[in-house]
Amino acid sequence: MFFGRELIKNKIEFSSLKSEEELNIAYGADNKFILGAGVSIESVIINNENKKFKFHLFTDDISSENIEKISQICKKYETAIDIYNVNAELIRTLPTNKAWNHEIYFRLMIADYFCGKVKKILYLYSDVFCNYGC
Repeated sequence: MFFGRELIKNKIEFSSLKSEEELNIAYGADNKFILGAGVSIESVIINNENKKFKFHLFTDDISSENIEKISQICKKYETAIDIYNVNAELIRTLPTNKAWNHEIYFRLMIADYFCGKVKKILYLYSDVFCNYGC
């Protein structure tokens, strides 16, 4: 395991799922992109009404207001959303540039974190809108 489980400070779980069978989808975002992740989550749900999803949101910065918005999405659509509060000290030491900050490493953390825990997980960028069947 490259990153180790100690990079997750804590986890907030919201679930309204009535089924245990779900597809796992993960996002990595800071507080500025949480709104985009929320829109993406809703677009996935709305355009796939016959599926159950469990969403995983990795962040090192989320406001209580955005936590409440995520909770509302969960209740509204009867889904599950876990928020992972990341200890970003280690990844902040890795190379970045003007276009990419330390959050680009969240996708590697996600792959590492779920290795052996789930069979499949789909990583989506926070600005992806999912529209099926156009």
